[in-house]
Amino acid sequence: MTPLLCALALLATDAWVLVRDEQRVTMSGDLSNLRTAQKLMKKFGPKFLWFRHSGKEYVVREGDVLKRAEAVTEGDGETDAREAQLDQTDQELEHQQQKLDREGDGSTDGRSDRRRAARRKRERGEVT
Repeated sequence: MTPLLCALALLATDAWVLVRDEQRVTMSGDLSNLRTAQKLMKKFGPKFLWFRHSGKEYVVREGDVLKRAEAVTEGDGETDAREAQLDQTDQELEHQQQKLDREGDGSTDGRSDRRRAARRKRERGEVT
């Protein structure tokens, strides 16, 4: 295991935010950590790794470390493509359900919501 993977594994229990630019971040933690990173972006600009360990906060801006952190946290293209496809299917199903709801009497008994949730789980490979 590379030193960076070891470091990220240790950080898995701590909060961290990898800031690529204003729109793209990868993080582990809660929204307060994201807000901290956004404030730091005003000071440091994009491309840094912020993390908290043992109650102390750190910022890493060194180029090689950031390149390696980006490589470790990038998703693979196949997974990203499948997620995009599932999102599109969800949108289409939602549109169809809205159309059916408009055509019906407008009332639902909750069964359609449960069926839709179960269908989404099946599409994502989750056990229902």
